[in-house]
Amino acid sequence: MDPLAALSVAGTIVQFVDFGTKLFSEGCEIYTSTRGALSVNEELELVAIDLRAVIDKLQKLFQWQLVSISSTGEEDDESGERTIVEKICDNATGLAEEILERVEGLKVKGKKHRKWKSFEQALKSAWSKEHIASLVKRLGALKDSLLTRAIYSIWSELDAQSLRATTAFTNLDGQTQHIITQLLENTGKVNETSKEMKALREQVTSLALCLARVDVAIKEEHLRTRDMILNSTSHPEAGSRQADHITASVEMLSVFRSEEDELRKQVNGSLLWDLSYSTMSSRYEAVLEAYPETFEWVFQSSVQEQLSWSNLSDWLQTGTGVYWINGKAGSGKSTLMKHIFDDARTQQYLTAWAEDAKLSPNAPEIGPLCIASFFFWNSGSSEQKSQTGLLRCLLHQILLKIPELIPIAFPAQYATAYSKSLGHDFRDLKGASIRWPLSQLMVALNCIIEQNSISFKLCLLIDGLDEFDGDHEEMARLFKVLAQSTKVKICLSSRPWQVFKDSFRNCPKLQLQDLTYLDIHTYVNGKFDQSEAFQRLSRENPASAHLLIQEIVQKAAGVFLWVRIVVKSLIQGINNRDDIYILQQRLRLLPTELEPLYNHIFNAHIDPLYKPWASKVFQICRTSREVIEYHSWLFDSGQCRDFTILELLFSMEEGLTIERVRAFGRKEIAQKCANIAIQLNARCGGLLELPQLAQLGPDATVEYMHRTVRDFVERDDIWSQLLTYTAKTNFNSHFSLMKSGVLWMNTLLHNRVFPKGTEHIVGTSTTLLYAHYADSHIETRKDQIVLLDNIENQLKELQGGGIVLHDEFLQLAASYSLSGYVEERLQRMERKEPGRRSMTEASLLDRVASGKEHPQPLPLLSARVRVLLSE
Repeated sequence: MDPLAALSVAGTIVQFVDFGTKLFSEGCEIYTSTRGALSVNEELELVAIDLRAVIDKLQKLFQWQLVSISSTGEEDDESGERTIVEKICDNATGLAEEILERVEGLKVKGKKHRKWKSFEQALKSAWSKEHIASLVKRLGALKDSLLTRAIYSIWSELDAQSLRATTAFTNLDGQTQHIITQLLENTGKVNETSKEMKALREQVTSLALCLARVDVAIKEEHLRTRDMILNSTSHPEAGSRQADHITASVEMLSVFRSEEDELRKQVNGSLLWDLSYSTMSSRYEAVLEAYPETFEWVFQSSVQEQLSWSNLSDWLQTGTGVYWINGKAGSGKSTLMKHIFDDARTQQYLTAWAEDAKLSPNAPEIGPLCIASFFFWNSGSSEQKSQTGLLRCLLHQILLKIPELIPIAFPAQYATAYSKSLGHDFRDLKGASIRWPLSQLMVALNCIIEQNSISFKLCLLIDGLDEFDGDHEEMARLFKVLAQSTKVKICLSSRPWQVFKDSFRNCPKLQLQDLTYLDIHTYVNGKFDQSEAFQRLSRENPASAHLLIQEIVQKAAGVFLWVRIVVKSLIQGINNRDDIYILQQRLRLLPTELEPLYNHIFNAHIDPLYKPWASKVFQICRTSREVIEYHSWLFDSGQCRDFTILELLFSMEEGLTIERVRAFGRKEIAQKCANIAIQLNARCGGLLELPQLAQLGPDATVEYMHRTVRDFVERDDIWSQLLTYTAKTNFNSHFSLMKSGVLWMNTLLHNRVFPKGTEHIVGTSTTLLYAHYADSHIETRKDQIVLLDNIENQLKELQGGGIVLHDEFLQLAASYSLSGYVEERLQRMERKEPGRRSMTEASLLDRVASGKEHPQPLPLLSARVRVLLSE
């Protein structure tokens, strides 16, 4: 018998077992109709139709086998495996016939026959409880036999080369062909004694289920027959309306092509959803757009006024390997990379390169070109600066563009998701987040590049290698290895560090600060052209105005960030009615290097009155980032939230109470966020920004103007200076963030300004982390207790909405080592129920110290809490 046909039969038996098990499970819905509820008799008829179809398919196996034996004149006894498969098939047929016979006897055939109140009642009348248990056991034994031995034995007989020539293979859709081909390639690489064998068996089983669903031999007649039940003589009104459609919870035979396509779409979607993370495109979106008419030279050949560079357009169309864009800090590398990624010419030139992407005559006609990007960001989440985040982002883009590659990239995950999806519970697929080890992601990317089933070419645009939080030499080597494939080319950007100079010395390249003189001139002219005050000065003294612009461009030395800061400062002076000579003096006072410039801004541009406020903001931003990074293992990947303008508002505004926040509406929150955005710009000298305020409003992330700003602000000497402005106050950044978290959660819960869901769970965990670090701050102890009591009340409200407390909130507080709160609660308990305290202490110490109730690791249980619980 043809191995693919045998696999299809095996898949049918697995589905028959699942169908039978569900049939005898109380409360399980077997069929659904577009019309609504089905009658008991209709359900019995549907069961009978599907069982007859299964029996028909299984019996054909024997007919095909008999024809094969008679044509050869001898029986095939290869290792006895064929006999095992036939025996399982025979047992399944017998079991299906037994169930069918009973079901046929249950159907109501006339008015005198009893009418069943429910489908479950009808089944229980035909089988005793013990008989049902026996049937379920026999069904389970059939499935075990298939999964442990028979299915893989069929698979082992397949030969890739001869298989492709068979009619059964050519009749399959392209994606199923790719799955089979890739599985065959993987089979030879698997160690029989390794864990990979189990994964391979699961994949083959998933394939068998797939083949059963797309079996062309079965066609689609039995589905139409099933649908006809609702349009029969028992429903005379059916002719006047659209025909009803029946869907089974477990399909044992083939389905309509559209249903299989929809199921695969759902499976693909669930895996792509798991692969993604919340900050995947945040950095790209935050990078400034190129100023109009700048960076156009990158698509042209070098001219005499500029230093030469490797022609990027030529490389995009005909080049290979790596193209390296380097430039010093602030020269505009990220903006240039975003410009290249967004520009239509990039797509046009790469399409020309990809015209020969078709690797085999049987390759499907899909888009042969995929362009994927990643923007490293050292100030962002762990995913934004790690190799794991890089690979997840790139794979997500590639597989979204070419979903046919998903089973090839992640065969085990695809097999699991496909098998689960046959139960039609896609919420379950998205509920269990997949962990993505780095090694697995690397294997997936290599599989995509090395496979030859699906033709495509890939161009990667990777910005900010110097922002990668890891071994830079190893990262450079990774990209060089990937770019050795004829399918792949990679454009990279970084600062001109020696490690990158050594790695990419033989690659085509450009040095950005040498090429942006005209761009900076365009930018400065454009900004000043928008200022009416400067235009007035220019009319009065055109020569001096021209010299001022020239001096800015010359002093910039190719650093766009410096120009941006300087032009902003000069426009402020212009608005203050500075004349051209004062503007020249202002310019000459500004340092030409970034760090001295930042120092000048902090000491000369920030009003002394604002410095305590600015100090608090810088401390809050740093604390937020460092606490989340240090405890990132407490959260599922991508759950950590960026620090937003709304959270900054709740951290900084004095006098905000829980009651006031609960009364806030959308407009009031938006207005308050707009106000603090203005304060942030004025009081921090523009060193902190909100690049997406217009698009995201209260959800806009607070970010440093540039990574070099963060490096400057958090330098030991500058940081020590900042701390002096709050040294003699009760300010504590952890408490401010704790308060912000509580107010934010109250906004979420009571006003529903933002979506609910897991955000509240993540918010609670984050707030308790801040409380853990604020616990030692005695000055805010009373306020901490009030806030923690509020968290407990919120969690009680949400117990029916997804959050389930394992024990009283006191245990949660002890787990986070909130000694002040634990002591206060125990004292309350002592006053109200004196005898209860000692029992509670002993119970909490046992549970918290052993971690019985909390599987996730939490901050270490402090000595103070241990003492409290041991007294």
